[in-house]
Amino acid sequence: MWRIVVFGMIALAATCVGVASASWLTSALGSGRAGAQNVNAGNQPTVQAVGSTVTVSWSASTLSGGGPVEGYQVKRYNSSNVLQVIGPNCAGTVAGLTCTEMSVPNGDWKYSVTPVQGSWSGTESPKTDVTVVAPTVTSVNPSSRGQGATNQNVAITGTNYQSGATASFSGTGITVNSTTFNSATQVTANITVAGNATTGVRNVTVTNTDSGVGSCTGCFTVNAGPTVSSTSPSSRPQGATSQIIVITGTNFVSGANASFSGTGITVNSTTFNSATQVTANITIAGGATTGARDVTVTNTDAGTGSCTGCFTVNALPTVTSTSPSSRGQGAISQDIAITGTGFQSGANASFSGTGITVNSTTFNSATQVTANISIATGATTGARNVTVTNPDTGSASCTGCFTVNTGPTTTSMNPSSGSQGAGPGDGTVAGTNFVSGATVSFSGTGITVNSTTFNSSTQLTVNAIIAQNAATGARDVIVTNPDGGRGTCTGCFTVVAGPTVTSTSPSSRGQGATNQSIAITGTNFASGATASFSGTGITVNSTTFNSATQVTANITIAAGATTGARNVTVTNLNTGNGSCTGCFTVNAGPTVTSTSPSSSPRNTTLTVTVIGTNFVNGATVSFNSNKITVNTVTFTDSSHLSVNITIANGGAAVGLYTVTVTNPDAGNGSCTNCFQVT
Repeated sequence: MWRIVVFGMIALAATCVGVASASWLTSALGSGRAGAQNVNAGNQPTVQAVGSTVTVSWSASTLSGGGPVEGYQVKRYNSSNVLQVIGPNCAGTVAGLTCTEMSVPNGDWKYSVTPVQGSWSGTESPKTDVTVVAPTVTSVNPSSRGQGATNQNVAITGTNYQSGATASFSGTGITVNSTTFNSATQVTANITVAGNATTGVRNVTVTNTDSGVGSCTGCFTVNAGPTVSSTSPSSRPQGATSQIIVITGTNFVSGANASFSGTGITVNSTTFNSATQVTANITIAGGATTGARDVTVTNTDAGTGSCTGCFTVNALPTVTSTSPSSRGQGAISQDIAITGTGFQSGANASFSGTGITVNSTTFNSATQVTANISIATGATTGARNVTVTNPDTGSASCTGCFTVNTGPTTTSMNPSSGSQGAGPGDGTVAGTNFVSGATVSFSGTGITVNSTTFNSSTQLTVNAIIAQNAATGARDVIVTNPDGGRGTCTGCFTVVAGPTVTSTSPSSRGQGATNQSIAITGTNFASGATASFSGTGITVNSTTFNSATQVTANITIAAGATTGARNVTVTNLNTGNGSCTGCFTVNAGPTVTSTSPSSSPRNTTLTVTVIGTNFVNGATVSFNSNKITVNTVTFTDSSHLSVNITIANGGAAVGLYTVTVTNPDAGNGSCTNCFQVT
């Protein structure tokens, strides 16, 4: 025991092993007296470790006189009783009865308390053992997740975890949904990373149920999440299979997956193209709900990005009817109106089976498209299904909505040939399956069909004209029924070369000429060919076939026929014809107005002047009686001829006579009763 000796106002400390303190003691009467006190020993502390935080508590120590001590020294030793540097909260002189040391290393420790008074101290208290077991965090796996990641399990590895421990992440935007205790060295945190969480490193902390805390600085990273901006195509129909959808955005990584909101869309695969594009192969169920869908891309770090309403599931079209609902074999370029619902611009039509070719499909409205089709001659007859497929691949069919009818067949035509320029003329077409309203046509150009008459299911009559310049050679004869069905007889009709007319000889005759033989020259004349002249006033009395290059027309020209050029036409028996424009001319005929003298007695030879118009050199004069003989005719001018005549003797010669002038072109004119024999 240490003793303190007091002399008056001065305290003298004896030197010996241990420490003592001195204090003044004063009597009630003011007189001083000497006294001594001891510093009592420290009381063994109570020590509690919470994680790496250790709280040391103790009861108060006193001086031997009962007064309180100034403070306490708290010491920590290791298990080998080696004094350690204690934390700042417990270092130096502690005035109170407790202190807390933070961040105490894990391990076994001993704490003691020593009371102090000034420079004196009491005896150190007995030591109290404590074990510090705080958690540590060394790593996390996976060590990063992307913005937008949800329900991600992150394994946190370390030591000293307790059942019920919880995990947390520094910063904002990471929500820990749950922490699962796996073992003393591992817990699993299920986290959700907000789409707008700040990217970069985060600290990971595990807190035990005893409040022990361990952290790992920068052990976890929030990666930039993907964004989705568009899809192409942006819609597909119910029932579409294996459709390739290009998804555009940013921050895509290899291994990213696409998904679509709602049900009924199956993503068969996702192909990474670049950081800005992935391709999703999808199948849409037939019963998938129509309307807009959200498209989400999830990176391998679970970061997600979505585009709201970027993809649409379209309703399938329906097909209800066609008009007309049937066409015949061989029909070409037939317009079929297809009625239904949900048609889109760019939709295409198709027909089941073979033999029907869709030449084009025209979008009219959401309820109608028009298919232009051709049906092969050998197409199978009977009902066909009609399908409309939209550009988004949505399709629908109408079962048996269209029928291929039996088409006509064409076997022959009579006559089987006709020449250029022929017609109009009738021909008979034979075959099968003809129906009322059927029409006949010919391949190539130059044959015009005026009418087709239905005789029976096996015979039609066609009236046609063959153009002068129609190409010669074989032509197909085509019968088309009202349902568009066609039957063709290949080469059943031949256009032969028509006659041509190049010249006439003589090339002119006068008004009034009778029984004139006109040689007509040309090509391709046939026996039985006939000649004709344009205009009126020329009568063809007969046509004689001389050869393929010449016929002779015997003609009479009326006295009042119009003068001028005429066209000459030769027509063969098959009605082919050829013409020569202006190849023949009707000349003005002579007129006779009077004679001078106008009479003469019988048995006389005399010269008579015939007066008129249009006389030409070489003209002849005649009288309508064999009693008057014309000896000579002299051309004076176009209005005078000098005629020497002899009048027979006898009473039979007496009377009035008609005088006729005939020009060399056979044109003639007469004056009735213009000369009298007395």
